[in-house]
Order: sequence, then C-alpha cells, then structure tokens
Amino acid sequence: MKNEKKIVIKNFKLFKIERLDNINIIVTGGEGFIGSEVCNKLSHKGYNVKSIDRRTRGNLKKLNSDFKKYKIDICNYNKMKEALVQADGIIHLAAVSRVIWGEHYANECFDINIKGTRNIIESAKKSEKEPWIILGSSREVYGETNGTPISEEFVLNPVNTYGISKLAAELQVKHYSFQNNSKSMILRFSNVYGDLSDILDRVTPKFILNAFLDKPLKIQGGEQIMDFTFIEDTVSGIVKSVEHVNDLKQKKYFEHLHLLPGEPHSLYDLIDYIKLYISMNIKIEYGEKRNYDVEKFVGNPNKAEKILGFRCKTSFKEGVKKTINLLKKELKENRERVLNKFMEDQKCELL
Repeated sequence: MKNEKKIVIKNFKLFKIERLDNINIIVTGGEGFIGSEVCNKLSHKGYNVKSIDRRTRGNLKKLNSDFKKYKIDICNYNKMKEALVQADGIIHLAAVSRVIWGEHYANECFDINIKGTRNIIESAKKSEKEPWIILGSSREVYGETNGTPISEEFVLNPVNTYGISKLAAELQVKHYSFQNNSKSMILRFSNVYGDLSDILDRVTPKFILNAFLDKPLKIQGGEQIMDFTFIEDTVSGIVKSVEHVNDLKQKKYFEHLHLLPGEPHSLYDLIDYIKLYISMNIKIEYGEKRNYDVEKFVGNPNKAEKILGFRCKTSFKEGVKKTINLLKKELKENRERVLNKFMEDQKCELL
C-alpha cells in the first residue's frame, strides 16, 4: 500500500512494518523556512503531519495542503497540551530564529525559545504516547571558534541572546530524555539557505537580490568563515533523524548531531559565485563587525554520517546557482511580490 514501508523477508516469514500514516508527527514552526519544507517532505512520504505555528508568514513559495495546520502559540501551555495528546513525535522548530532578532527582541526570544520549549516538554510528558522530540538548534550554541571543523563535543559558549536561548532549549530537551526515559535528538543547523520560503534578509538571498537590483552587497566585518547548508540537505537530514529515532526499540535515547557539510566558505566566496552566475557589476560596501555575530564556524559532519548515514549532497557553488535561478525566475514572474516581501523582511521585525 501507498503509506506502508516495504515488506521484508526474514527467516522465510513476512513481517509488515508499521504504516507511516499511523505515525503522528507535530512540527512546531511549521510555517517557517525549514518547518514548511519538513512538513511537505514528511507528508509526501506518508506520515500524518500537523503543523503548529502562531502566525501565517508571507511566503513566496506555494505549499501543498497535505498536512493539517493549526494556529497555536507554543507559549500557550494549555493549547500545546491539547495539541500533543496523540503525538508520536515532535519536531520542534518554532523559535525566534535569527541572531539579529534575538538582540532586538531579547525578552521575546527567551519567552519563545526557552519558555515555549518548556511548554512543549511538559505537554509531551502528559501525552498518551510519550513522544520523541527532535529539536532544531544552531551553530550559535558554540559561540566563537577558530574556523577549523569542530565536533559536537566542543565547548558551548554562546555570545549572543539567540545562542543562549538555544542552549537553554537544548538542555531542557536533554533533561526530558534522561529524566523521563524518552527519546530525543538535538540537530544543530548552520546558515541554511536556498528556497523561496526563506527570509529574504538572510545573507544568501539578500546578496543575490541586491545584485539583481544593482544595489551594494554590505559586509559587516569581512572575516566571516561559515558553513552554508542547502535547504534540501537540511530537510533530508531531519527526515533521516525522524526515521532513526522512530525505529529505535529502546525507550531512553539522546543524541546531538550536526546537519551541515563541514566546508568553510567566506562571504567573498558567496560573492564570487554570484558574480559567476549573474552578469552584472557587483558593488560591495563594508560596515563594522557586529559584536553579537560569530565570525568563524565550521562543523564536523562525520557523526551524522555514522549514525544516520547522512551527508550533505549540495556543494555551496551548486546551491548558490540553484538559489539564483529560483529568485531570478520569481523576480521575472512576480517582481512586485518579491520586492514587497524583501522590504518587509529587512525591517527586523518579529513575524
């Protein structure tokens, strides 16, 4: 049948694996950049997916409706407890999700990223099915590093509000796993980019759009070394994590993993790739380094490969090309819509 895993033969007997549409997965932040793509992917594979988000964000991409959507604020404990009653698993992506937002809206950042995570955990503890939790975290929990690939065991020393809130969320999920004999995973992302559902003020789409609009590309500082991850790879890694944690037989399990390519790139690499695919003169402006920005981070991806069999497939060069083509097509077909959203995303306002 459509939503069944393959029937496997073992010792000449047939074993039918659980139907995927019997697995109820809640995705918090399901209207967001990563969350919307995760909902699409999991529902397409046959899981019973429910998206939870407190708002409907403007999105250039048309999303399918194969999953249910609920307008719920994760800071509302009673609503969350009701939503998670039948959950087999929770993918927790809801957050104040940008470093700059964390600095401008510190109270909201702590409320949503810390208190909201606590509500999810307390709701999960009261759920009928003792759901597993997968938390979307960030490279920001490490703070500043020396730019060489680091493992998941590297010291955690966040330097901004967002990183502090994500570390607090991680610790809560870890505590949930150990205190309640439950399964949970921490997935640390790094500079995810590459789709129309992205926030256009993030560095990759912002640089590309400004290049198309013949506006300068502004670099804050200039010493940045980053680990850029194409959205399709991030989503693939999350799906692999779902399959892994859902298939585990033991009740108690905890792991934290990087979902990233482990390849250092500078902002000048990004600009060079934009120049390669956009036949326009690129202007560059410089500003001072912001004291809350991490300048250097590259993660070691080997642990995710060992545990999940996951490795990023999209090179940065290829990912930038794909992103340029997406935005170029959208500008051609829906220019006013793109420019309006670009302007809104640059206001540094919580959505």
